[in-house]
Amino acid sequence: MFNTNGNEKQLAESLHIKIENVEEFLKRMAGFLNGRKIISKRNIADAFFILQEMQQKEQAEEIKQLRAAIKNPILLKYKEKIIELYKSGYGYVRISKILKVDHNVTISKSTIERFIKKQEVKKYG
Repeated sequence: MFNTNGNEKQLAESLHIKIENVEEFLKRMAGFLNGRKIISKRNIADAFFILQEMQQKEQAEEIKQLRAAIKNPILLKYKEKIIELYKSGYGYVRISKILKVDHNVTISKSTIERFIKKQEVKKYG
């Protein structure tokens, strides 16, 4: 529907939406503004609620996908800590011990290993 000039990626990044949803956002925004006889500042401000709705929908979808991928609720709770420790150079057994000492939770070495490999985290980076 819209002519593309190669700025979709920049627009998606600045609006914090997926590149696949940029055209949908533009269509909905144009439709909303097209239905108005006079375009005022208030109409433009109201149109940005479309963007907010799309961002919330994407966040909910990401959370749903993450929960489906990680079934262990303890692993889900400490995922950032595990990734941070792994990137710092700690091994799976050491991460498991740190979680036990710091947070009093038990996650096995193999569970941490599977999680790290599934998330495709690189050590030291």
